[in-house]
Amino acid sequence: MKFSTQQRTNVIIATLIFMGILIVVNILSYQLFHRFDLTGENEFSISKSTKRILKDLDDIVTMKAYFSEELPAELMLLRQEVSDTFDEYKNYSGGKLKVEYVDPAEDTELEQEVQMIGIPQLQFNIRSKDKFELRNGYLGLAIMYEDRKEIIPVIQSTRNLEYDLTSAIKKVIRSEEIKIGILTGRGIWDLQQEMTVVGQSLGKQYEVEEVSITSGELIAPEITTLIIPSPKEEFTDRELYVIDQFLMNGGNLFVALDNVVVDNNLQTKPVSTGLEKLLKHYGLGLEQSLVLDVSAEMVSFSSGFVQFFSPYPYWPKITPAGFNSESVITSKLEALVLPWAGNIKIDSGKLGNEQVIILAQTTNRSWKADYPPNLNPQQDFSPPSEGQPYPVAVLVSGKLESFYKGKEIPQKEMSEAAVEAVSEELKGSTDNARIVLVADGDFMHDNFIRRFPDDGVFFENVVDYLSLGEDLIGIRSRGVTDRTLQEISSSKRNAIKYGNIFGVTCIVVLFGMVRFWSRRKKRFADEL
Repeated sequence: MKFSTQQRTNVIIATLIFMGILIVVNILSYQLFHRFDLTGENEFSISKSTKRILKDLDDIVTMKAYFSEELPAELMLLRQEVSDTFDEYKNYSGGKLKVEYVDPAEDTELEQEVQMIGIPQLQFNIRSKDKFELRNGYLGLAIMYEDRKEIIPVIQSTRNLEYDLTSAIKKVIRSEEIKIGILTGRGIWDLQQEMTVVGQSLGKQYEVEEVSITSGELIAPEITTLIIPSPKEEFTDRELYVIDQFLMNGGNLFVALDNVVVDNNLQTKPVSTGLEKLLKHYGLGLEQSLVLDVSAEMVSFSSGFVQFFSPYPYWPKITPAGFNSESVITSKLEALVLPWAGNIKIDSGKLGNEQVIILAQTTNRSWKADYPPNLNPQQDFSPPSEGQPYPVAVLVSGKLESFYKGKEIPQKEMSEAAVEAVSEELKGSTDNARIVLVADGDFMHDNFIRRFPDDGVFFENVVDYLSLGEDLIGIRSRGVTDRTLQEISSSKRNAIKYGNIFGVTCIVVLFGMVRFWSRRKKRFADEL
């Protein structure tokens, strides 16, 4: 079959038009980048917060990916996924983000330089010529802006990659570090021994400083947020004054307060720190009781040589229905376990509706146990016929007055050599107070925060909200994976059970009957 000149010309023109369309589409797809993500939480797309941060970059940020060319097969897929994420970041940065790929193994001096900045040399098993060889390599990242840099030593997965990248970019473009203070003394856990997880998570984004107020000195104004994690002893009046004035002078407070201490034998001791009267003045009370909830965490106990697991109502498990859906702190959380939590009483006479937000509360099948509570896990936990939800985490913001307004200022201890009285000016109120109170301090301890990662997400969300803003919270909360089953009533449960047992059978029988009558009707029609 021969083509005429006109036909050949038409084929060439059509081919050129098709190629032109492909080129235009390719150019537009680069400039108008978009990808479709059908997962429930858009897990494979970068968040709006990241897009906003990238769009607002005012100068060039450089990401140097120190990746080895030869990687095991399982890491080659990871490398490709990471590269795809980098490309997406570049597209949304408007040209302000540069990505460079470097293999340090090709340069001995570069290898030393990379290791000096904190990217370690890794060892991989690589199959070559039907045998395994042990080789060195790198899979780290340096993010640089002006004379500052942030390091991600090893990229192990893409699960939290967006949070790691965006938080590093946000940190490196800041001209000054944000300081977070963690109070010490008065029975508070040691940051280096009992709250290492908290310390490490904060250190990624903030400069963390342990704050002692036993000397009576006021807290440095550079501290943005003061965390008070589960004190067990009474504060002096001067120490309470220091905390009060920190709040009045624009600082933020994150208080996690226990009203009882529980030992390994489930014996309790009441706690009174003096913070209770301070918080009560601000409109937040903490009752001397513990909250129990039908929605409870499974806990392991030992009885003699026998170990058993049981739902433990003294460890209420907050589910999505108990979180404030309008607060960025909790809107995407799926679980929060608060061991031996109390409940918060909100004084509506002191706090208006616009000032207080309940971040988390138990279910309406909760009840209270007054002190001293019976913590025996083998007792018959019988909830009352009518329970009620109890607030366990609350945010207060807006105008507050000092506890010491109109009172004499407590003086710090002075040495005998100090004869001259030191005058201090009391700050009587603030219009921008922000306090987060959680009716439990145990959740910050390593033992619990390692077991319940969602508690760590809640903790970091609170600190970010108070200190940094909302950008990183939504990114971090996307990694939450605790899909708690919703509790349903007995009638619904029975309906589902018997529906599964008899429903399918009834459907098959009904289908058979319809089929039988249909065929019978058709046969009669044929006979006629």
